[in-house]
Amino acid sequence: MARTVEEAPITTSASRGKLAARPKPYYRTIEPDLHLGFRKGKTGGRWVIRFYTGDGKYRVETFAKAVTSDAAAFKSLDLGKIDERTPLDFRQAQRVAKKIHETRLTEAVHGRHGPITVRQIVEEYIDWLRVNKKSAITAERFARVHIFPKLGDEEAARLTVERLRAWHRSVAESPRRKRTAPGAPPAFCEPAKTPDEKRARKATANRVRVVLVAALNMAYLDGRLPSDLAWKRARPFGKTEKSRDRYFTHDECKRLINACGPDMRDLVRGALYTGARYGDLCRMSVADFKRDNATDLFRTPKSGDPYFVHLGGEAAAWFSDLTAGRAASEAMFKKADGSRWRDSHQHRPFSDALKRARIQPPGSFHTLRHSYASLAIMAGAPLNVIAGNLGHADTTMVERHYGHLAESYRAKIMRETAPSFGLDKPSNLERLGA
Repeated sequence: MARTVEEAPITTSASRGKLAARPKPYYRTIEPDLHLGFRKGKTGGRWVIRFYTGDGKYRVETFAKAVTSDAAAFKSLDLGKIDERTPLDFRQAQRVAKKIHETRLTEAVHGRHGPITVRQIVEEYIDWLRVNKKSAITAERFARVHIFPKLGDEEAARLTVERLRAWHRSVAESPRRKRTAPGAPPAFCEPAKTPDEKRARKATANRVRVVLVAALNMAYLDGRLPSDLAWKRARPFGKTEKSRDRYFTHDECKRLINACGPDMRDLVRGALYTGARYGDLCRMSVADFKRDNATDLFRTPKSGDPYFVHLGGEAAAWFSDLTAGRAASEAMFKKADGSRWRDSHQHRPFSDALKRARIQPPGSFHTLRHSYASLAIMAGAPLNVIAGNLGHADTTMVERHYGHLAESYRAKIMRETAPSFGLDKPSNLERLGA
């Protein structure tokens, strides 16, 4: 509530000069709950602002110097250039006090730097990912390419359904970026033309949307945004995911293993035996193999949550030989020179091995993960077991990408094992036409 103040004569330098020096300021009311004060010292005075904070208290701040002659007033009213040594007359002090009051009220609602922007929210979310998850690099790339240029400077609390939908469409319609050297200007592919290319761009837009929505949700749950309805109503594109049709057959896997150099051969076998991502394999140590129960433990996977991979007999025997006599802290997979495999080190030797093995279409190192899941499912492994070995929390991803293989396996098994009673005798009739 407003505090009643005794109006003091502080409007001119002459009237201020007649006041007695004291620690307590002389105040005048600017508006309810906002007062401009003059604190008189022995050799001069300072302007102060006092305003009600809403919690039963008043806040007082000293913000500028009061001029002894109105002609000596500071010319600029840029808040960024004003401090306690800046000379202001009464009218200037009034205007600055109002600006400071507006700024403080904004800070109280939105934080230290005014209305919170999409860029601030996403950057804070990426910082959180760096500590808690392993997907910060991907999220940062999505933000830099797709979120910051179009939404970064917009006030997060003012995002609308229409604005988010328009942004989402623009991401889907943008051409795919090419890989370029660090520091090189961005390069782009041709715009999507075929239905499959358009589907792939929509899938990318959905993945980018996941990053934005996760950041907005975190801010909303922290109480920094008033509502989450805008991004809840701006739905992702439907039917964008495609089944993982490309996998290496048993014969292709054998040819590929034989075509690899010794160090790449171990890495490829490790991927085919576990379905692990390249990054997870690189982080494995000898201690991650548990001899007593034939299990590998990936301690720092992409998801950030450790998970167990249960091995088959052949895989367990191979890992046992691979780790025999080695120190527990030693990297499980090493290059020929003894160093660890690092980001992108696998591309060239794996591509060379594919060429020597004459595998077409060639695929990528990640195809080994798809091959592990596909071959296991076609051999009859339950989806929940495969999901657990791949490090997924449930079967959603496995059903989405490999469900068609499970259905093929079920159909094959039913043809072989469905009940047959021998009730129908072979017919001697021939069908005419197609």
